[in-house]
Amino acid sequence: MTYKQPVTRVAIDCTSGRVETPLDYSFCNIGAVEKIKYKHPRNYTNNGVDGKILYNSTMLKLNNNKLTHISSLRTVLQTVVVDATKLWWLDLSFNRLKVIDSSLIFLPALRVLHLQGNRITQISEVKKLCKLSQLKKLSLCGNPIEVLTLYKFNVISNLPELTNFDFSPVTQKERIMAGFWSESRKRNKAEIARRK
Repeated sequence: MTYKQPVTRVAIDCTSGRVETPLDYSFCNIGAVEKIKYKHPRNYTNNGVDGKILYNSTMLKLNNNKLTHISSLRTVLQTVVVDATKLWWLDLSFNRLKVIDSSLIFLPALRVLHLQGNRITQISEVKKLCKLSQLKKLSLCGNPIEVLTLYKFNVISNLPELTNFDFSPVTQKERIMAGFWSESRKRNKAEIARRK
């Protein structure tokens, strides 16, 4: 097995100060995540032995493709990267995703997740991300859920660790409003349950 190092385009992991290159599968017309096992990232050279390459990257770009689901992401990543559990940055923007797949939960180090420009319609999908305790930056703009009433407060109340949402910092005032909204909603649900 050959380990690959990046050759172009870098990003800085602000937590560790590491300079890194994401695996770039963007704009590759990929309809199924399984296809990345057979493609080489756009920004890496191909020097593998017997076609078996594990990339030493903790960042992945799958944006601007035709993905409709990512249910096999965990299995696929185990064949592509050295350690998928260390993936901290994932770009799935501008695909055709309708749900936030629970396969993302196996990425405990995930801090940045781009899901903008997909087809997510249910705010309940956001709750699936609650188990990602390291998640700090999330983008969902450009999805149908963006037009829902109290969209931002709902997301912030479900993911209180977020520091950046839809490319804007989460302010203290927004946290307070999200907290009030969440408490009010809980009280209303409790009152309805009590009346039954």
